[in-house]
Amino acid sequence: PKTCGALLSWTRRMTHSSLPEMEQLARADLAQQIALAMDRAALHGLGSSNQPTGIYAASNVNSVAMGGVPTFGKLIDMASELGTDNALQGNLAFLTTPGMAGKLAQTVVAASTDTRMIWEGSMVQGKLAGIDAYSTGQVSATLGAGAEHGLILGDFAQMIVGIWGGGVDILVDPYTDADRGRVRITAFVDMDIALRHPEAFCKATGATIA
Repeated sequence: PKTCGALLSWTRRMTHSSLPEMEQLARADLAQQIALAMDRAALHGLGSSNQPTGIYAASNVNSVAMGGVPTFGKLIDMASELGTDNALQGNLAFLTTPGMAGKLAQTVVAASTDTRMIWEGSMVQGKLAGIDAYSTGQVSATLGAGAEHGLILGDFAQMIVGIWGGGVDILVDPYTDADRGRVRITAFVDMDIALRHPEAFCKATGATIA
């Protein structure tokens, strides 16, 4: 397992508050920090330095070179890669960055002969090549030399998130920042990511928005 942590600092006066909403807010903040870190690791974890192996670093994941702004044909190529491995089924979805979603929402399916845009529907949840597509800041927009945007197609039911120890461990430290009148609260989760069938995923390489 890999260890994922989140840190929250409370003031001394906050600890004196009897409002249940304060504790709920703290719990929500810690849970969100951990959830975001786990999501990011599932997509871009390096597989080293105590990071899980994410989709972009995993071996045997299909890939399609975009060579710039993705075309409709390249998205079909990604689907074809999964189809070749009998994996074009299940909980299929595209994931990409908000910037890439915006670019594809302004890019026609077939240049000069079509008025349909590659990205159809809401910028948050739309369609790419007839498949559900989602944009999120969790997908990196600084891959490669720093200008490549992540774009993934996969059956996300084939991704396993394992958690050890029954959930979240909480450590309360009233000493480290005592001179500032603050209490540090740290949450830890021991977890890891595994792709049951890496062939059920396809990543784009060299995808840019310019």
